[in-house]
Amino acid sequence: MNEHHSFAGAKCIPDRAGAVYNRRTMSPSPSTAQTLAKRPFGKTGFEVSILGFGAAPNAYLDTEAQAAVAMINKLLDSGMNLIDTAVSYPGSEEFIGKHLSNRRKDYFLVSKCGGKDREFTEPAWSADLIAKQIDRSLQLLKTDRIDAMLLHTCDLNTLQTGEALGALDKAQQAGKIRFVGYSGDNEAAAYAVSLGDVDVLETSVNP
Repeated sequence: MNEHHSFAGAKCIPDRAGAVYNRRTMSPSPSTAQTLAKRPFGKTGFEVSILGFGAAPNAYLDTEAQAAVAMINKLLDSGMNLIDTAVSYPGSEEFIGKHLSNRRKDYFLVSKCGGKDREFTEPAWSADLIAKQIDRSLQLLKTDRIDAMLLHTCDLNTLQTGEALGALDKAQQAGKIRFVGYSGDNEAAAYAVSLGDVDVLETSVNP
């Protein structure tokens, strides 16, 4: 079963399905060749396209970089303005920084963090780890601010403890991220959206 990710008001282009772009040619389907409609994005006050680009394929699929860049640029030209990545997608943030930072003003940038990290020794979901991940993401993405940083599928207890969300709040106050969010499902997702400082929810859908 294909699992895609959806935001409130926007759905990421399927990471592992060919419904939106042709894997062989890396070109947008005819349905995306026109300007995309936009909807309010959570509590951010921004409007984003109803389809966004989920950058996990650049981590997990053997995609030729320039072909992928050409496809993403066509999507941006067509009105797509949401790109979603994560610190746990190998090479994905670096790919976006290297190839798309020149169009940084054209898209709302979402990344996700918090889980165990091979590069750092700090415990998963700790404030120290999240702070280091955010600083690294800023460097790799070649941006001075990430539009939304989400906790990447931590459990309900981690959310309730508050340390991880507190780390995002601190990064927001420092101007490193604009908005705080959560990526996950079920009771943890329901709890996250009940919190006043969570602006964005990303959850799974199975079409």
